[in-house]
Amino acid sequence: MVRVVHLPDLPRPGGPMLVEFGLDRGEVARMWRLIVAMAVRDGAVSVHWHPWRAADALAYVVGGVRHSLGRPPVVLDPVVSAATRELITGGGMWSALGRRLGWPAAGRFGCTGAGGPSEWCGVLWSAGGVCGADLHRLDVAVAPVVEVGLPNPTPQQTAASTAISDV
Repeated sequence: MVRVVHLPDLPRPGGPMLVEFGLDRGEVARMWRLIVAMAVRDGAVSVHWHPWRAADALAYVVGGVRHSLGRPPVVLDPVVSAATRELITGGGMWSALGRRLGWPAAGRFGCTGAGGPSEWCGVLWSAGGVCGADLHRLDVAVAPVVEVGLPNPTPQQTAASTAISDV
């Protein structure tokens, strides 16, 4: 049975697009749930936490294109990694022990939210004192269709179009 993470609703278009977070692990866990909700909404196939990448440390991939997100402050790197571990493993005694001993973590989880259900697997790894995480979507990601309309024709274009169709 796959553990299910309930994703929060995202801010509405036209509303405030900046979401502020506190410095504790609960707030950073909320940040992760919002990032996964955005990834589901946008049809992302993966989410990456690579803190050594400076400005591109937090990103997700949609249609083969990497989209960078705002990087949490560097002082929060250990907290972000701990919250990532809890998202991937579900927390608990073994997760806490693994965090203290610096063990990698891997797990599978499902999500429910406004973007619909999705299933993910994740790994938190460390090498040479650097820690990172990768989440990969297991179900089919469908990017939303964005209709790009042509600009409204000017009166001159409409008149020219009408004249051509009368011929």
